[in-house]
Amino acid sequence: MNGKKKILIIGSIVFILFFGWFLSRSYQTPVITVGTQNIFADEWKEFLQQQKSAATVYYTENYGCTTFDNSFWTTEYNGQTPLDYARNRALDELIDGCIVLEEAQKEGLIENIDLRTLKKEWKGFNDQRQSSVSQNGVVYGPVEYSFENYYRHLISNLRNSLGEKLIQEDPEAETRAKDFYHENLDMFTTVGDIHASALLIEGEKDESYRLAQQAKEAIEKGMSFEQACKQYATCGEAQFFEFTSLTQKADLHGLSEVYAACSQLQMGEISEVIETQQGMYLLEITRRDEVQVMEYEEVKNRIRDILAAEYLDAHLRKLRDECVFQVQEQLWESIQMM
Repeated sequence: MNGKKKILIIGSIVFILFFGWFLSRSYQTPVITVGTQNIFADEWKEFLQQQKSAATVYYTENYGCTTFDNSFWTTEYNGQTPLDYARNRALDELIDGCIVLEEAQKEGLIENIDLRTLKKEWKGFNDQRQSSVSQNGVVYGPVEYSFENYYRHLISNLRNSLGEKLIQEDPEAETRAKDFYHENLDMFTTVGDIHASALLIEGEKDESYRLAQQAKEAIEKGMSFEQACKQYATCGEAQFFEFTSLTQKADLHGLSEVYAACSQLQMGEISEVIETQQGMYLLEITRRDEVQVMEYEEVKNRIRDILAAEYLDAHLRKLRDECVFQVQEQLWESIQMM
C-alpha cells in the first residue's frame, strides 16, 4: 500500500470517527436547556421545522419572496434571516411549553415531562385511539395525532388544569366572578328577536335613492308601509326579515347594514334610506322582543373559565420573566431548516 493510499484511508477513518463523535455528541448534549428540561438536536429540529410554513408566509407577505431554497433561509431581510425568524418563533413556543410542563409537574398533574418520554406516551395515546376505533368506540378528533398535535393537545389540557387549580385556590374567586358578571353584563345579554318589513328599490344608485326618499315622504304623509311597497318596491311587495339571538354573521349574506339599522329602530319606526349591495332599503320594525340578560348562575361556570385563563396567563408571564434558559451555540448554529 503506497503512502497516498494510506493517508486517504486514515483520513477517511478520522472523518468517520469525527462525524460519529459529533453525531453522538449532538444527541447527548442538549441544544437548549429550559429550567430542568433538556432539548436535544432531534427534538429541536422538530420544533424548528414546525415554523417553516409560518416563516415562508411571513416573508412572502412582507418581502414578496417566492423561492424558498437554501439561500432564502440565510439571506437577510431588514437585518434578520428567515432562519433566525423561525428559530425565534420556535424558541418562544418551546419555552412556553416547557414552563407549562414544569409547572404541571410541580402540581402533580404530570409525572414525566422530558420530550423523549412524551414521545413514548404519544405512541401509546395513538394506540389507544386506534384500539377504541377498532372496537367501534367513539373518539373525538383525528384517530391518529401527529406528535406536534399531541404536544399542543397536552399543553392545552395542562393549561386548563392549572388555571382551574389557581381559581380553586383563590378564596375571593366567587366575589371576583360576581364582580366580573356585573361589570360585563353586555357579554351575557341576548338581543331580543327583531322582525322587520322591508321596501327594496333596485337599479341605478341615484335613481333608487330618489325613489326611496319619495317612498319615505309618502309614508310620513300617511301612506301605509304595505301600500308604499306596492307602489315603490321593485318587486311590488314587502320583504320580511327575522333576526334572532341565534343569527350568525355568516347568515346575513351582505345584509349587515339591514341588521344594524333594525337594531337601532323601535316598534313601528321607519328607517332612513339604507344603502346595501342589493339596493336601497326602507325598513319598518313589526316586532321587537325585549333584551334578555342571563342570570349569574347560568353563566357562572363560563365566567370561572374566563377568570381561570386570566389567572393562568398572569402566572405564566411571571414564570416566563423568571425563566432561565441556555443555548449551546455550536449545536444551535449547526441545525438548519430542512
